[in-house]
Amino acid sequence: MPRAAIILALALLPACATTPAVDKKPQQATQPAAQSAQAVSSEAPGVDLEALAAREFDALPKVPVRFPDELFSAEVEASGEPSVSTQANLRVIEVPVGTETPMVCYLYPEGIDAGATLTNVAALVGKTGKLHELRPVDVVAVDENPAMFVEIDYLFDGGEGPLAGRLKAMVFPHPAHPLLCMHDEFGFSKAFQRVALGLARSLSAKTDFVTARYGELQVLKVNGQPFGFTRMLIRDGADGSSAYEWVGARLVPTKEGMDAVDEAKTAISDAQGRLVAVGYAASTNGELTLQAEASRKAANEYTFQGVKEGQAFSGTFQTKDPAGLPSDLSVAALIRDELLGGKQPQLSVEEYLPSSNPAAPTGSVMRKGEEGPRSVLVEMEVGTVVGRVDERGFLEVAEMRMPGVTVAYERAFVRGEP
Repeated sequence: MPRAAIILALALLPACATTPAVDKKPQQATQPAAQSAQAVSSEAPGVDLEALAAREFDALPKVPVRFPDELFSAEVEASGEPSVSTQANLRVIEVPVGTETPMVCYLYPEGIDAGATLTNVAALVGKTGKLHELRPVDVVAVDENPAMFVEIDYLFDGGEGPLAGRLKAMVFPHPAHPLLCMHDEFGFSKAFQRVALGLARSLSAKTDFVTARYGELQVLKVNGQPFGFTRMLIRDGADGSSAYEWVGARLVPTKEGMDAVDEAKTAISDAQGRLVAVGYAASTNGELTLQAEASRKAANEYTFQGVKEGQAFSGTFQTKDPAGLPSDLSVAALIRDELLGGKQPQLSVEEYLPSSNPAAPTGSVMRKGEEGPRSVLVEMEVGTVVGRVDERGFLEVAEMRMPGVTVAYERAFVRGEP
């Protein structure tokens, strides 16, 4: 059977080495990907692509991954001993799994943007073959960190007719040891997910950050299918202040395929739960689209500045509340005590949401819902969100329902106390 394919091995490394901040472009590939032998002829007699795609393998023995510098430790299911090498400041882990190609993983030295990393993989496939489809598969919580899975179907001209390939990928944007794993072979989708997740869960580093006091992961679903995530961490600051860190990624269907949107936000609140400063950045397919920041100038006055689609902006705004903008924890307390506690029939809240309006606070009205004791309705300019909060007032589920489409964020993991 004639076979040929794209394997994203050492030549792929620069294409996925995204920078830790979303306001910088990811580096591009400097050379074409090599060829392997894992695509199959879609026209060859007797080739059953569905049967190939349905193949799986049973659990393999867990073996240690031996890092020469001993800065990391991990174990992984494997049919033999994994190898570790270093290329362009990345550690490359090859894991034999008993199929024709190994699982190849890249351990990055610093943070990556999940969406841009996946679209870089797809872009390199498109340069060497013909990208047919990038398909989201799942988002799995590894504590508060997301493991995002996609499959990429492609066609390739092997000289004897069109060949078909399927690349499975997992991006794991851990803040201290981000990981990208791939397996370029038809089938073994569930096995790949199991093996890659096992590696991600076991991986630890001597340089891991101090655990945040609170962490949660929300998975974005469109009609029940995972398309992205948001992760929030809360850390203790000086003099009773708190630092809030959000990172998110989502795949957005377009006429041409999929766009990847990455977002990052950091906010500082004081001991009274009022916003002191916030910074935000968003990119689409690795290209910066919005960067904004705001800082408190007086009790209810803030200065802001940033760049949107290449145009700089700046100014000041005032809040209706004389105490200034509330933190997430303050909003949660208001929902818990005032709204669900029956003290007020509705809450009017202002927040700084640069994705909605980088030059002014965005207002919303919250009411108690009718779908349970902790259900809430949030009315915003873009529409009404139906949600459910936990006993502290933090959202567990938030849904926006439109004709034929339900967009939801569902909590997948929570740890600690906010």
